[in-house]
Amino acid sequence: MKLNFLLLGFVIALVALTSCASEIDIVNSQREYRAYGQSWKYLSVSHHSRTMELFTTHGYIGEVDRVRQEIIIETENGEKIPAHDRLYALQMDGTYKKTECCYDANTIASVYSVNEKLFIYFLQRKINVTDCFVYPTGRPDDEKKPPMEQVNWIDFFGEFDPVKKLFYIRSFYKGMDLAAAMGSNWKELLAKESIEDVRKRQYLNRAPFVCNAEK
Repeated sequence: MKLNFLLLGFVIALVALTSCASEIDIVNSQREYRAYGQSWKYLSVSHHSRTMELFTTHGYIGEVDRVRQEIIIETENGEKIPAHDRLYALQMDGTYKKTECCYDANTIASVYSVNEKLFIYFLQRKINVTDCFVYPTGRPDDEKKPPMEQVNWIDFFGEFDPVKKLFYIRSFYKGMDLAAAMGSNWKELLAKESIEDVRKRQYLNRAPFVCNAEK
């Protein structure tokens, strides 16, 4: 009987906490691109929610902030494609695995256009994307190190396939010598770059996954 009362109290508390949830939608970006012979509309919306939840890092009951992002690209014909749900990453065996993205503040993504093609950029833990070799410049043995010593967060890129309407993730940004690439005044140039400029530069200097070697 006592256990039943405890369970009932838990359910009542959970319902009460859920009813206190609040959500705010924020439009991050709205742009238009010309790619693949047509115009595309791009819309990024973040859904910010704050709820009282049980058993949080704050204790038994506490406020938890969550962010969920939707990325929509729209064709001239009005077809809306959920980019955040169309990400597939190359694996060691040559297959492509669906990749999760955009479910918290650390994995926010963006779509850009270069040379009349669309690509998506997002930050994600390497283990959640691919089992191929993905390592920063100067650290070719990074994945042979203990997990706690590896570089876990990687800048990934996915190229859009306008026929299959999917983004295929096969490349990443491993870093570069900015002074060699941009000149001696690279700090001044970097300070003038927008976020979009930075992502495009990273994309143009991206590296392919290494999927044909034994770990």
